[in-house]
Amino acid sequence: MLPRLQQEGYSDVLLLARDRRSLPPADSLPPHWRILEGKLEEPASWAAHLEGVETIVHLAAATGKVPRRTQQAVTLEGTRHLLERALASGVRRFLLVSSNAVAYRNRPHYHYAEAKLAAEALVAAAPLDWLIVRPTLVLGPESPLQASLGRLAGLPVPLLFGTGRQAVQPIHVDDLARILVEALAVPRWGGRVLPLGGPEVLSLEDLMSRLRRAARRRPARFLHLPLPPVRGLLSLLEPVLLPVLPFTAGQLAFFANPSVAAPDPEFAGVTPPRLDVAAMLGDRTGP
Repeated sequence: MLPRLQQEGYSDVLLLARDRRSLPPADSLPPHWRILEGKLEEPASWAAHLEGVETIVHLAAATGKVPRRTQQAVTLEGTRHLLERALASGVRRFLLVSSNAVAYRNRPHYHYAEAKLAAEALVAAAPLDWLIVRPTLVLGPESPLQASLGRLAGLPVPLLFGTGRQAVQPIHVDDLARILVEALAVPRWGGRVLPLGGPEVLSLEDLMSRLRRAARRRPARFLHLPLPPVRGLLSLLEPVLLPVLPFTAGQLAFFANPSVAAPDPEFAGVTPPRLDVAAMLGDRTGP
């Protein structure tokens, strides 16, 4: 997103990061951009810097293998802190990047989705102009999800949890970044939820097969593992073995739910996603 903001000429940007090493070097950014190191759950490290800020783009969340208490502290309470300080500082607009996972119907133990849904409720209740963006599967360069799925698809015997028949509609990270920056130019959001998915809908097994092919692995039949017993076992092991588990019971919700996004025809000002699955995977051989 930062290159897009630069291209559009945003000259006064404050970047808050837990670790400033996750951001480009300061000397590579425009001269009036500022970098602030801090944690959402520790408002004292950043609250005073919100004076004069007009719009907040909230991208932060606890991701990966983290316990429920961390999701609550960072994803939910961090959003609460940010909203409270934003209102006290006169911030006018608030854009929350959420997740399509909040719409999953089958999501036991998925603390990330529950925390995101609760954070959405806080934003929707706030007396300011807000926009909630719900992307589906974000793929493309440096996508953690793509790397994880690629490892499963690239095994000598590729693994797939569940049937793999559910529909997925991945979105390229570049499309998502472009749309977020375009949304900033919309004068008023009016309190809206914007689902975002890419131009292609396919089954999860088709996506996994294309990941395997993009990695130049030989075609192979997927080994389907039943979801309920695997998810039940992981939920029992997590309290003591979370650091060494490959994933959590909650993360398996991805394999139990469709991930598609119905477009919002009433939201004007942004162009639809256009980069297809081949572009996301770097696969020039086509479907």
